[in-house]
Amino acid sequence: MINPDGSPGRIQRSVVLGLVSEVPSRHEAKMLLEEQLRLVNQNGPHHRAPLRFDAFYREWERTILPLLRPATRRFYKEKAETHLVLYFGSWRLTDIRTFDIQIFLNQ
Repeated sequence: MINPDGSPGRIQRSVVLGLVSEVPSRHEAKMLLEEQLRLVNQNGPHHRAPLRFDAFYREWERTILPLLRPATRRFYKEKAETHLVLYFGSWRLTDIRTFDIQIFLNQ
């Protein structure tokens, strides 16, 4: 993920509750899980990154595009600038859903 300040970040998708020897029963594991979920949910709604697609594309173009082969670079740049940035440019990344991409593809 890209943080609101533009720096790269990570999303923690899993947490190790403990070793099997440390958590001997399912009940204890469920209790630990409930505690973890309570802590996550207690923090309230997560702030959505205000990064727009066009800003993301500029950063991607600056950092990733130069790593690609010239022909691939030209192809990606043409398609992105001709189609993706024109359509999704002002959208926030967090607002782009699968449904929106499907509508884009159908058009």
